[in-house]
Amino acid sequence: MCYGENKRSDNEKPESKEVTENTTLANSSCSREVYLQTLIAYIKENNLKHFIRVIIDMGSQRSYISKFIARKMKLKGLGEECVNHGLFGEIEHAETHQRYRINLSNVDGSYNFELDILDQKKICSSLPKMNDAHCLNQLKDMGILISDAAINERSCLYEKNPGEIHLLIGADYAGKLLTGNGSLVAVQTLLGRTVMGKSDIINTNKSSSLVVLSLHVNNANISDIWNLDSLGIKEDSAKRTKTETLELALEHFREMVSRDSTGRYKVNLPWLDGHPPLHDNKELDQKRLKYTVKSLKSKNRLNEYQEAFNQMENEGIILQINPDKVNPEGLGIHYLPHRAVFKDNSTTEVCLVFDGSAKTRNSVSINECIEKGPNLNEMIPAILNRFRWGKIGIISDIKQAFLQIALNESDRDVLRFMWCKDGDPQNTVTYTHVEEPLRSLAVKLKDSLYVDNCVASGDSVSELEHFRTETQRILKTAKFDLRGWKNNFLPVIEETVQDSSGAVEEKEVSFLGLTWDREEDTLSCELIRTENEGEPITKRKIRSVAHQLFDPIGFTCPITLIPKLLLQECWKLGISWDSKLPEDVIQKMER
Repeated sequence: MCYGENKRSDNEKPESKEVTENTTLANSSCSREVYLQTLIAYIKENNLKHFIRVIIDMGSQRSYISKFIARKMKLKGLGEECVNHGLFGEIEHAETHQRYRINLSNVDGSYNFELDILDQKKICSSLPKMNDAHCLNQLKDMGILISDAAINERSCLYEKNPGEIHLLIGADYAGKLLTGNGSLVAVQTLLGRTVMGKSDIINTNKSSSLVVLSLHVNNANISDIWNLDSLGIKEDSAKRTKTETLELALEHFREMVSRDSTGRYKVNLPWLDGHPPLHDNKELDQKRLKYTVKSLKSKNRLNEYQEAFNQMENEGIILQINPDKVNPEGLGIHYLPHRAVFKDNSTTEVCLVFDGSAKTRNSVSINECIEKGPNLNEMIPAILNRFRWGKIGIISDIKQAFLQIALNESDRDVLRFMWCKDGDPQNTVTYTHVEEPLRSLAVKLKDSLYVDNCVASGDSVSELEHFRTETQRILKTAKFDLRGWKNNFLPVIEETVQDSSGAVEEKEVSFLGLTWDREEDTLSCELIRTENEGEPITKRKIRSVAHQLFDPIGFTCPITLIPKLLLQECWKLGISWDSKLPEDVIQKMER
C-alpha cells in the first residue's frame, strides 16, 4: 500500500521530528515508522512444531537461523561452513557457521518448503510489530492477513523478548517466496529490472564470499563504526583481552551443553583456542601409579582406595576401556595421574584427586590447554548476604557434583588414567572418565548455589521445607543428589551425618571457607596459625602467612593487611626468599 504526502499550506509550521537512534552508518531523524519485512512462520523438525518470527532480507546472500532455535528444535548439523562477512564489500571477517536444513511453512500450513541455512548467535535486535491501526484495518477489509500483526508474538519461540527475530531469509530463498521458483528471479522496479536468487555457477573458493548490506543483521553499534577495526586497521596490541576470550569460551561451552535421555548434563572440555598439542603422559602416569600404590599399602588404606574405584565404576562415572582403541574425533590420548586424599569427619572419606597439572619436560599439561573459567570467589559475599536475610539458615551440598556431569565421547581419551586392581601391578587396567567432574523457586535456587554448595535462608518452617523438597526434585532430574542438609533451628529438615566412629557432627559446620556456629548463629574464619614458631622468619614464611587466611567477606582485613605490607616491604628491600630479614621487619611480624 502506498500513501501520499499530506498537503499543507506554506504558512504551516513543519512538524517537530522526534529523533530516534538507529543502527545505521549515519545518524538519521525520521518521524515515520519504517517497517521491515517480518512475518511469522512454522518451523517443523524432529516431531517439533513451533511459530517463529522471520525477517526477509534481500541484502543478505544467505539465510540464517539463531543458535537458540537450533538448540530448541534439536537440529542436526550437516557440517560447517566458513563465510567471509563483508560490510559494503570492504571490511571483511571470516566466521564459521554450522549448516542445517529445515522445513518452513506458512501459518495455515498451505505452503511449505525446505531451505539450507547457517546458524548465527543473534540475527538482529528485537523488532516491533506493525501497529498502524488504520493500515491494518484497510488490509483486513481487503482480506489480507499480516501474520506478524495477527498472531500474538508470545506464541512464538523466544529467548528473552517476544520481539526477537530468529530466522533470516536472504536473497537465496526470497525469490522463491515470491514466485515459487527456486532459480533466479527477475524483479521489475521503476529504476529497471534486477535479478536475485541462486545461480547455477558454483563458487570454487574454499570459503564462501558473503556481502551483508543490511546492518541490522550485524547488529553493529554506532560507536563501533569509528573503531580502527571497522576501518580494517588492526594492530598486534589490539588482540582479544582475557575477559573477551573468557566470555567467548563460556559462550561456546554453554552452546555445547546438552542433556542425555536420563536428563544428565553432557559437556565438552572448554579447550583454549590454538592450544599446543598434548603429550600422552603415559610413562609419567605409570611412575606416579607405582608411588601411589606403595603409599597406600604403607598406610594400610589400599582397600579404601580400591572401593572408591569400584563405586565410581558401578555408578558409571568411569569406564574400563581398551587402551589401543582411540576415538578418531578426539584430540589424541592423555593420561592423568591420581592420588588419594582422606578426609575424616566427612560424607566422603576418601577422594580420588586427579593431577591436571602433571606434565613431562618440554610438554604441556591439560590444565594449560583448557580455560580456567571465571573467578567465582566474587560470588561468595552476595551469597553470604542472602544467607543472613532470613531468620533460619539452611545449607547442603551436592554429592560428587562434578562427577555427575557426563563428558562427550570426543574428549574422553584425554582423561584416561590407570589403576592396579587390588594393588597388583600385573592387573593394571585403563579407565576413562565418562562423567566430568516454579520461577521464583528456580531464581532462589540459582542464587543459592555456589559450585557444589547450596546456601539459603528463610523465615518459616514451611518455606524451608518447600525449598528443600523442590530443590531436591529439580536437581534430581539432572542426576544431582542434594544432601547433608543442616540448619540452625529446625530438626525436621536436618540430616544427621555420622563419621566412621559413629559420633554425630558437632554444632559447628564449615561451608564456603567459613565456620558456622549453628547455636549462636555466627560466622567465623580460622585465624592465622603460627606453626613452627621456632623457625626463623623469612620472606617465604611471611608470604605463607599472608595467603593462609581465607576470608571471603573481608572483615579480617585489618589483621591480614599487616603480613601483606611486610611482604611488600621485603620486595622493596630486594631480600631473597630464605635470607635473614632486618630486625625491624622481624619485630613487626612478631607483634
